[in-house]
Amino acid sequence: MKNHLKLLLLAGIAGFFVACGDNGLVALKNNGYNSELYDYGIKQVQEKYPDYKLYSYESLKSVPFLKLGEKAFVKSRDFVAEMTKDKTKQYVDIIFAYKSDTDYKLIYVECLNAKNGNSCPYIVDKTQGLY
Repeated sequence: MKNHLKLLLLAGIAGFFVACGDNGLVALKNNGYNSELYDYGIKQVQEKYPDYKLYSYESLKSVPFLKLGEKAFVKSRDFVAEMTKDKTKQYVDIIFAYKSDTDYKLIYVECLNAKNGNSCPYIVDKTQGLY
């Protein structure tokens, strides 16, 4: 009986941590892009910002330390939708790069699938004004 109670308690604690995550940050996911190009783009961003964990811009609407989070989320969502023309040939995203509640970045990334290979001409820090 004690073992079952301990197991139940541990499962509850684990569930709490999974549900809460890192301050409500939302994991990145491929939203229908060419998977090779998406993976390439994420790798390029990770190489440029190796000390940051990468999350979806959807995180902006739930992080408690951003005053303009909801507004930034809406702008990011609309921008990505407007810039995305062909998900088989391009990857466009706004990535929330997080190190701490006081050290984070909003990264615009655009990668293209050309005849001569993949490239990411735009990996740009767009954090300015996001406080």
